This record gives sequence, C-alpha cells and structure tokens, in this order.
Amino acid sequence: MSVLRLLLPVAAALALGGCATIENLMDPVAPKTGDKAAFVLTASGVQQFQCTADAKGRYWRFIAPEASLVDAKGRQLVRQGSDGSFFAEDGSMLASKIEKYSKESSPENIRDLLYKTSSRGKQGILTGITHVKRSNGKGGMPLTRCSPSQLGQSLKVPFTATYTFYRGTPQKQAKSVP
Repeated sequence: MSVLRLLLPVAAALALGGCATIENLMDPVAPKTGDKAAFVLTASGVQQFQCTADAKGRYWRFIAPEASLVDAKGRQLVRQGSDGSFFAEDGSMLASKIEKYSKESSPENIRDLLYKTSSRGKQGILTGITHVKRSNGKGGMPLTRCSPSQLGQSLKVPFTATYTFYRGTPQKQAKSVP
C-alpha cells in the first residue's frame, strides 16, 4: 500500500476536524491552523551580511533584511527592516521572530520561512497579523566565502520573494465574573 494511500485518510480527517489543513500538512513553513491568508505582497531588497571569522574560518554572518514589499499594482505597502520587523506606510508595525524554516535550501536562494509576529504601532494594515510567510525566494545568499581583506566589511545581496500575511481567528472573549 502506498504512503499516499495511507496518509490521505489521515489528512482528510484532520482537515475536516479543524486540526490541520492540507497546506499545513504539505508545507513545512505553513502557519498553524486557524490563521487565514489576509494578503500577499512581492518583495525586492537585499540581505545584509558582515564578513566575520571564528575557529572554523571566515564566513558571511547574516545581519538583517532590507526590503520593499509591494502589491499587485506596484504600490509599496510595507517595508522589512531591522531584525526582520515590518513597517507599513499607514504606521502599523510588526515585531517578528523566525518560528520555522524550510530544511530545503540552495546555495544562492534564501529559504522559505515563517515569522511569528506581534502588532505594534498604529492601527492599520498590519493590525492582527500573527504570521508572515516568506516563500519563492530568489537570490539573497553570498556565493563565496569572504576573504581576509574583507573582514569586518558588509555585503548586500539582492533578493526577491513572496510574503504572505496571515491573520489569526479571533479567540472567544472570556466572560468576566462580577
């Protein structure tokens, strides 16, 4: 019996039971069940690195992303900056932390990953966003080790990617006891 034949009934039961979605089962960086895709933006920017050395040798240490995220009409709605935080044009913001990432990688392309986020700043487009998924990354990775003459220097590697913003489902409010 094939693995697919064994997994299909389990996947269907989980999806119907509200415990998972097919996306969660097939995508290693999908957000938890209950989060719904709110909108998708396309990013272009750079990944910043600094030439560093340790006992194993020289390497490019990741510092931060710097990207402009635009909608289908090419309007910049969000930018990603220091420590992966997201800043919307309307003043809303997201603090973010990498929750999980794809095990699959290529030397030249950034990995798919999922950020766990919390809203900051004003009410706006980013209010209520609980996760941001980065996928379809092209570029963004240094292709060579840094040289001794580059120690301490920074490097910006261009990349593009798709960012999907997810909103969580509202939790039932607990009734207060008088």
